[in-house]
Amino acid sequence: MEVIKIVTVTKRIKKGKSSNLVQELKKKFKECADLVVRPITDKKSENLDIYIFYFNNLVNIEIVDIDILRPICTNLKNLKNKKDLHDFIISGNVYHAEISSLSNINEICDKLYDGNFVIVCEDEAYIFDAKKYEKRSIGDASVEASVKGAKDSFIEIAATNLSLVRRRIRSNKFKSEQFEVGSEAKVKIYMVYMEGVVNDEVLSNVREKINIIQVNAITSPSAFEENICERNKSIFPQLEYTERPDKFCSCIIEGKVGIFVDGIPIGYIAPGLFNMLMQDPEEYSISPTMANIKRLLRYIALFISLLLAGFYVAITTFHPEMLPTKLVMSIVRSKQDVPFQTYTEVIIMLIAFEMILEAGARLPKNIGQTISIIGGLIIGDAAVVAKLVSPAVVVVVAAVGVSGFIIPNQDLTNAIRICRFGLVILASIAGFFGLSFGIAMVLLYLASYESFGHPYMKPFVAGNYNQMTKDTFIRGSLNNKKKIWW
Repeated sequence: MEVIKIVTVTKRIKKGKSSNLVQELKKKFKECADLVVRPITDKKSENLDIYIFYFNNLVNIEIVDIDILRPICTNLKNLKNKKDLHDFIISGNVYHAEISSLSNINEICDKLYDGNFVIVCEDEAYIFDAKKYEKRSIGDASVEASVKGAKDSFIEIAATNLSLVRRRIRSNKFKSEQFEVGSEAKVKIYMVYMEGVVNDEVLSNVREKINIIQVNAITSPSAFEENICERNKSIFPQLEYTERPDKFCSCIIEGKVGIFVDGIPIGYIAPGLFNMLMQDPEEYSISPTMANIKRLLRYIALFISLLLAGFYVAITTFHPEMLPTKLVMSIVRSKQDVPFQTYTEVIIMLIAFEMILEAGARLPKNIGQTISIIGGLIIGDAAVVAKLVSPAVVVVVAAVGVSGFIIPNQDLTNAIRICRFGLVILASIAGFFGLSFGIAMVLLYLASYESFGHPYMKPFVAGNYNQMTKDTFIRGSLNNKKKIWW
């Protein structure tokens, strides 16, 4: 019986002469403690130089041992040279579906980083897809909560997210393209779309922008978003995102372009238009009447969050005659002994509100929610008792803050919060004239804004009546008619 052994590489090993490719790989990974490098030897095949390379905890050891190494080691005595090994692997004696051969060292390194198992013989490497990543299980969406809709959500592995979408869209029109970006750390990006349905202009635009991304690595959402969006310094989002596969699939079927980035647990949707950012996926799980009521409430909340604070400052400072007498008297009585002007009170409370939100976000989840609620109540009550602010200002700021949380997209909410401060300052300077000027500037900016070549406010601008009645302020009934966003 022949003795077959796999020997761990140490300084004592003298048998055989390693190939240049093996030496180059060892040099590349000189100080990588998690890389496993071993030679495969047999006393009758000493002239055959075979090495295995893989990163520990990135490959499925069970598959490697049973399906790859066992057939090779069992037949090692019959493998006299590189050609024998090549024919043995390619002919299907190794039980693995995905096998490829490479000789370029940079491509081999990329495959190793990706979690592949590599066998090197002389100047050729055989790549086996035996990945086994440690990953988070698919669970409920943490932000876009679902009552009647699907409960699964995207995770950090882009390939897994792609499979969630493929399972839902069972069509040969569903296409996916893979990219790799990053000069220091390669990151996989998948672009998906429906052939024959997608807008070709948007598709070409997205593909071009991904191809020209020049970064060291993509380790955060902003690292990707700032490199693919045209106005990367704008406060308004140009990409829509979701953690729910059902919403993502609906957007793809409508003709939008989807993007997955490895390491980011969301799916991006291009273009991200204002109207789409105001839609909630749960609206499509309830009746049209209830969905329309909720959508109308959401637009009302948008206006309250943006305008109420500035409106209060303008009307109480410059135009109190426009309010009913009893309301004016009530506001005046509440402001007695308060040392600050109305606009100062509002700005102080808005800043305090933002600080409480940030504090709640930095603390552990259970404690953060408690601190946000109790902190708001205590600070608001203490400020009123201490005569630092009036009760009316506390009510206004609370209404503004709660209304902002109703907006589905967090990036749009952040943009509204910034605009809110600007409108309050303009209202404190020129009353309704300043507030009107601020609103006009915001509208002009949004009207001239574009997302991947399409007007940001479409279909409110550059649209038509039919588009405005499809899925804007009202949802309408869901039927079998083809719905294309563009």
